[in-house]
Amino acid sequence: MAVALDASGKLIAPIASIGGGAGEAKVLRAAAALLSSASQTHEILEIDLSGQAGPESVPGTSGVCGGNMRLCLSTFTGAQLHQRAHAISAALKAGQALSIDPATLLSTDQSTHEAVRLSPAPMCLIGGGGHCGVALAELLVRLGFPVAVIDERDEVFGCTLSPELEISDYSDWMSALAEAKIYQSQGAPAAMAVLLSRSYSHDLTALNAIALSEVEFSMIGMMGSARRIRVVRQQLADYPAALLAVLKAPIGLQIGAETPNEIAVSIAAELLSMRSSLGCI
Repeated sequence: MAVALDASGKLIAPIASIGGGAGEAKVLRAAAALLSSASQTHEILEIDLSGQAGPESVPGTSGVCGGNMRLCLSTFTGAQLHQRAHAISAALKAGQALSIDPATLLSTDQSTHEAVRLSPAPMCLIGGGGHCGVALAELLVRLGFPVAVIDERDEVFGCTLSPELEISDYSDWMSALAEAKIYQSQGAPAAMAVLLSRSYSHDLTALNAIALSEVEFSMIGMMGSARRIRVVRQQLADYPAALLAVLKAPIGLQIGAETPNEIAVSIAAELLSMRSSLGCI
């Protein structure tokens, strides 16, 4: 979490979070004090979450969630913070897993901290750039997924995607899979695919391309009616067992979703659960 003070000394809303609640509120107060200090540059903060030390009003306690938190607060100049954040972000976007030594990042005693490992998010390939595909792509980007949309139609090919979001768009699966292979070769986890195509023949085209590729998948989801899914599955008898094992149809949590945005939420929730199980941060 990054925080700063404005020109009047007031705390600016933080970037990111360490979890919210009373614990974070105490951290923000400590961070404001550290930023206002003329001599101190870092501080180790211990917060008791066991509830055994007394009520939340007691310094150092923050409720009854359980356990303890140990945090390092360290000051940076804007240029230092930007440079470090940019380097970490660029590596993760390229698919590289990182091991960060807090001693070098936070200028503290190396012997008191373990290395922090950051894993890039799995790439998600979305087959179909229609209403549901675009809604899902834009939601997944905001959730931290690298996303590629595959649709051969000129009238939807990249035209409806929000230009300010980093979403790759392709007219064929082979090109998208080539990007996924490069991303995965840097250490990124297995990819995900969601088939939101307008016809089952497009689903089969996608599955054929995936089966022939060298890209590893942790989930391949497909949207459609029970009959459509049954027709597609009947065509998959000779497909690799590894592909069939990760095929999820229909994709999405059963939350009564009907509109494209609701469908996107139901699918994104399932992909988030899978991403969490992969240990991605």
